[in-house]
Amino acid sequence: MSATIHRLGCTIKQQTKLLVLDSSPLIYLAKLDALDAIRVAGYRATVPMSVARETSAGGLAFRHPDAGLIAGAFRDRMIDVENMTEEETGNATRLQGMAGGLSRADADVLALGPSRSAPVCLAERQASRLARSLGLEVVGVVQLLFDGTVGRVVLEERIRSFAELTQLRIRDLNVLLAEARRRPR
Repeated sequence: MSATIHRLGCTIKQQTKLLVLDSSPLIYLAKLDALDAIRVAGYRATVPMSVARETSAGGLAFRHPDAGLIAGAFRDRMIDVENMTEEETGNATRLQGMAGGLSRADADVLALGPSRSAPVCLAERQASRLARSLGLEVVGVVQLLFDGTVGRVVLEERIRSFAELTQLRIRDLNVLLAEARRRPR
């Protein structure tokens, strides 16, 4: 599937690839007002129902405005919510049993990704390590920000805000900002 993206007077034609997101990356992107980065990076976003419930359940938007943004993205079909098949649900249950402490949403993402031949976007270390050990492609939030943000100034702003949200070490922030500054305007 291809998408045509109109940004800053340019038309960019990209191939879209399915990307299965977990709760934390979705929340980070919403807090950064960067949900558009998924599409601009060339992905079609999807989440399992467990992630949708965690990130946009009724009443959350009153306490967390980012939940309202996420609910709007679901409503506007910017992000698809998937019902898992019986096989996918079984795989998620097995993964959860295999890796103690893995949340249901993480397990669902790890089961849905390979079943739908899609990379996964996770933030928790345990889930990311498990995904890599299973041979899954993992797309990080920072990668989405770099690939899906048009304009160096906006990228730097998003990187700084992400660093603040995640309590990123100053030296890591400086490396990311230097990389952002090397990008063409």
